[in-house]
Amino acid sequence: MENLVLAPHSIAWTNELFRGIGKIACKSIVLVSLVEVPHGLVNPEVLQKVSFQAKWKRIVESLQC
Repeated sequence: MENLVLAPHSIAWTNELFRGIGKIACKSIVLVSLVEVPHGLVNPEVLQKVSFQAKWKRIVESLQC
């Protein structure tokens, strides 16, 4: 999506935390591709917008090629 930002954030930096951030980011991308709500969504009200739902549908359909 042209207006989507995925940005894991951390207050500290350890090897364990670095691995965890990567896992969470990947899980979120997979959830979006499965038309599921990713963990940590900041503005859940966007899910109700028709324009967002149309974009999400187009992206998911393009992933199923």
